[in-house]
Amino acid sequence: MWRLLLTRSVRPPGTPAPPTSLRDRLAMQLGIATVVCLTLFFFFAKDTQFLMPGPLSSAHGAIEDCGTCHASSGSGPLSWAHGLIAGDRRADSTACITCHKMPNTAFNAHGASTDVLKQSTERLMRSLPD
Repeated sequence: MWRLLLTRSVRPPGTPAPPTSLRDRLAMQLGIATVVCLTLFFFFAKDTQFLMPGPLSSAHGAIEDCGTCHASSGSGPLSWAHGLIAGDRRADSTACITCHKMPNTAFNAHGASTDVLKQSTERLMRSLPD
């Protein structure tokens, strides 16, 4: 116990200790390898096909350009990432209106009219405890 009190660190204060255990080094190397592999995969992918959940429905099968419906769609392999961070939240929904006829309440919650939404909100506010 006295030995712990008498020893001093050789590192300057505030610097983190390097990973010393084999498990820490292995975890760090696997993390770096994962980031490198994903980066290479995204940059060298031919298209964004790997991001698609499946084929388009037959009604939308004639659409070839993703940008027709998806406003944040671009031409580069990482252009989809821009849509995750910045962009208009309604842009994709307004693209639907170019082909589909929808009522004026299409962008309201549950497609309900403003009056119905107001009544529901008031009813829910009354049911909350004070």
